[in-house]
Amino acid sequence: MKERMKDEVLKTPRDLRKILDTDHPFDELPDPTRRPHVLLTGSGSSYHVATYTAVLLNRELGTPAVRYPGKTAPWIDNTDLAYVISMSGGKDSHRIAEALDCEIVAVTCEPESPLAEHADHLLHVPLRREPGFLNTRTIVSTMLLMALYAQHLGADIPIPDDLPERLEETLREPPEETVRTVQEREKIIYVGDGYQYIAAQQAALKSIEVGDANAIAVTSDELFHGRFFGDQRKRVYVVLNPQAEKILRERAHEPLEVITAEDLGAPTTDPDDPTSPVTTLPHLYLLIDQAYGPVDTSPAGEWWNKK
Repeated sequence: MKERMKDEVLKTPRDLRKILDTDHPFDELPDPTRRPHVLLTGSGSSYHVATYTAVLLNRELGTPAVRYPGKTAPWIDNTDLAYVISMSGGKDSHRIAEALDCEIVAVTCEPESPLAEHADHLLHVPLRREPGFLNTRTIVSTMLLMALYAQHLGADIPIPDDLPERLEETLREPPEETVRTVQEREKIIYVGDGYQYIAAQQAALKSIEVGDANAIAVTSDELFHGRFFGDQRKRVYVVLNPQAEKILRERAHEPLEVITAEDLGAPTTDPDDPTSPVTTLPHLYLLIDQAYGPVDTSPAGEWWNKK
């Protein structure tokens, strides 16, 4: 099965509106701010939602939350409460949940999934998952759901009611010249600070999944730890916040190929804004899809569906 992400990505504003309009059962969930050790985990793109949520709990609520990817999560001792995040609620997440010796909240689109059945609590993402193997709009929408959850717990997070409409107004295919630049370079480096670093991580993963690209995510201060001084002719930097772009250009010793969020039509966002990945990631998905898609996900799908 060959997949393009574009059609699903363009449905993101609709899904964000549904997340905002749904009455979520937050009161029925345990309060992580009253727990001594909270763990968040997931695999692939869901791990980036786990990372995002851990940062929300730490930064916005002062909750001692940690995140570990997939099967490394059960290595962590003394966990009191774990959030296992999986859009599908599939077999890997179920096995991870089984290996965790603690109270579990499942965060999934599938309330009848093995993960949901095993968990003590369910935070249902009220969306139909993408039909293929690549998750985009559900990942972004689940980030918004977790921001609403943190807001319910007392975090001061401004979430505009018209966020979906703002995204819809700006969401369009990137310029052809920008797409060609990405296609012509051997390495793509996503640069983001604060919450935008999570968007950079997700974009790097999607570049690998879709294009088998040589892609990495860094914060602006990591740029200068050796790798920055290589052959710039092979690289393109996708810079997600203005301060990172300023640092990058100030310290460069030769011309750089830089793509900014503004080049993609994305609004300029503050890396301290928890909603910044929600508004940035759909634009990055469209760039990746245009540059590297379509991708044949049949082998991955066959592996995933094995019992």
